[in-house]
Amino acid sequence: MSLVLIDRSCKYLRLVDTVMKEFSFDLAKVAVTMKYVLDSDLLSIAIKSDENVLSYMVLKDLSRDPAKYPIHIEICHQTYVEQ
Repeated sequence: MSLVLIDRSCKYLRLVDTVMKEFSFDLAKVAVTMKYVLDSDLLSIAIKSDENVLSYMVLKDLSRDPAKYPIHIEICHQTYVEQ
């Protein structure tokens, strides 16, 4: 688990870059998927655009609980085959 602070004006690409740096991931080798859960009875919500990041930031501002709605990061190792 890691705690990373991001500012309210953060956009999707900056969030991805922050995650990649925080965990020392190489974009050429891995792809990341970011999700959070509003309620355990609901499906997780993917973060894949600036609008998704903004919605998440508004939700976090409303909750005022830093432990609520953590972002879950899934890693997919990419393999390239030379042709």
